[in-house]
Amino acid sequence: MQLHEDVPFVVTGMDAAVFEAWTRGKLKDKSRTHDLMHANRLSELRTLVRNRPLITLDRLVEEGKALDMSERLRCEKQSTQLHDVTNTAQMKKMVSEVKDELEVLREKDKVSQLEEILDVDVDTFVRRKLGHHTKSLESDLLDSSPLSGSRIGPSLSTKLNFILSEVSMHA
Repeated sequence: MQLHEDVPFVVTGMDAAVFEAWTRGKLKDKSRTHDLMHANRLSELRTLVRNRPLITLDRLVEEGKALDMSERLRCEKQSTQLHDVTNTAQMKKMVSEVKDELEVLREKDKVSQLEEILDVDVDTFVRRKLGHHTKSLESDLLDSSPLSGSRIGPSLSTKLNFILSEVSMHA
C-alpha cells in the first residue's frame, strides 16, 4: 500500500544539498540524472521560500532535514501502533495520543495566526512606505532566493500531466 498520495515531479536547477535534504524516501538515493521530488515537499519548499525569500542554503537544508525527520517519526509511530481497540489500555493510549495531537495542532494554529498577523502588518507597512512598488520588491526578493534558478517539470504520471495541462489550458 502506498504511504503517500502524491506523485514525484522532475526538478532542475536545484542545489544538490537542498535537493538531498528535501527529497523524500528512496528518490534521493537514485542517480542524479533526473532529480525527482514529491509534490508535498515542493509545496512546503515553495511556502518556506515565499515566506522567507532571503533564507540561506544552509538554513534550507536544515529545514528540509527537520521536515524529513518529523515525517519519518510520524510514519514510524503510525506503523508501530496496534489498532486493537478491544483492550482498555490500548483505548486509553489512543485517546491520550489524540489529545496530544490536538494540542499540537492548536499550538500550530496559534503560531500560524500570529504569523498571519505579522505578515499582514509587514505587508501593510511596506505598502504604505513603497506604494505601488511592492510587487517589484517581492519579485526582487524572490529573484535573489537561492532557489531562483530551480524549475519544476512534469510529473511521472501521464494522467496527472494530462489533467494539469487541461486545467492550465482552460484556466
